[in-house]
Amino acid sequence: MSRWTTLAAFAVGTTAITLTCLWPVPTHADGASPLVEYTVEGTKIDDVVARGVVRRSSQAKSGWVLDVTADNRAAHAESVPLETDLVRTVGSPRSRVMPRPETVWSTHEQVLVPAHGTVTRRYELPADLAAQLAQASGPRTPGSVVSFAVTFEQSIVTLPGGARGPVHPA
Repeated sequence: MSRWTTLAAFAVGTTAITLTCLWPVPTHADGASPLVEYTVEGTKIDDVVARGVVRRSSQAKSGWVLDVTADNRAAHAESVPLETDLVRTVGSPRSRVMPRPETVWSTHEQVLVPAHGTVTRRYELPADLAAQLAQASGPRTPGSVVSFAVTFEQSIVTLPGGARGPVHPA
């Protein structure tokens, strides 16, 4: 073989190996299919999209409720193990780092959502949280800022052998 043929062969081989190893592919931190996906419509768990709202209610003893709406976009009924958390974040406008949210109230429930259907759950919040919510929804004062948010997680269990996976109904 000539010198130029050898050089061209090595160049083609190097290019092929480089493209094979470094070709861009999507990566997921939790594997090929994440357990929970955050979307504009809400939190997507399997085929169900969950949204939560904290609001005042005259029917609640404490005066505050958390409304959870679960929409099933699939053509089959979906049973979703849903963990609903109310988190509080206390931060300062002058802080240089994001504050860490703290879960102040939580509930776990297996929710069965019919095909193309919607299920709404209403949870009355405890009186001690109601006072904090009322104060946080009032006029802002200089200093620390308190905010509340509703988050959802899919319940996770540790399987035999140390693997972790979602809880599915038996």
